[in-house]
Amino acid sequence: MPKPEKQAKVEQLAEQLSASAGYILCDYRGLNVKGITELRRALGRVEAGFHVIKNTLFRRAIKEAGAGEQAVGLLRGPIAVTFLSEDPIGPAKELVGFLRTHDRPVVLGGLLRGRFLDPAMVKALATIPPREQLLAQLVGSLQAPLAGLVGSLQGIPRRLVLTLRAVAEQKQAA
Repeated sequence: MPKPEKQAKVEQLAEQLSASAGYILCDYRGLNVKGITELRRALGRVEAGFHVIKNTLFRRAIKEAGAGEQAVGLLRGPIAVTFLSEDPIGPAKELVGFLRTHDRPVVLGGLLRGRFLDPAMVKALATIPPREQLLAQLVGSLQAPLAGLVGSLQGIPRRLVLTLRAVAEQKQAA
């Protein structure tokens, strides 16, 4: 590739690195075209992609964007990158789910919001519930004490009314 084309590719990768929440690096050796297509479709459903990259270009893009110098050591052999969106759990789940059914790709590590991820951390990220579920759990945990308070506050006047009714019935009977 001529130098201007390489520089344009480095700039494009640096922009993607800056715009994303992070990335996951994989060694895709042994994965055939059908498998790569299947993985790309799965990642496309969660607005992520699986891009085969040249190590030297990605290394330059990392340095240009300042996006995880510690991941530069992982850039050996054929590498593919998955850029993470604001919700990194979806792509991690799809990638790890694909790993369960295939021997490849092998997760090498990555970066999430400036923090280096080793392969075990990527797998742990995939076990976290999706953002919507976490928000629903948070709302539910905030709502439960309020619902209990409302129920208690409604019970006090109800008991007062029942007590007054019982006293009135006793006076009528007497």
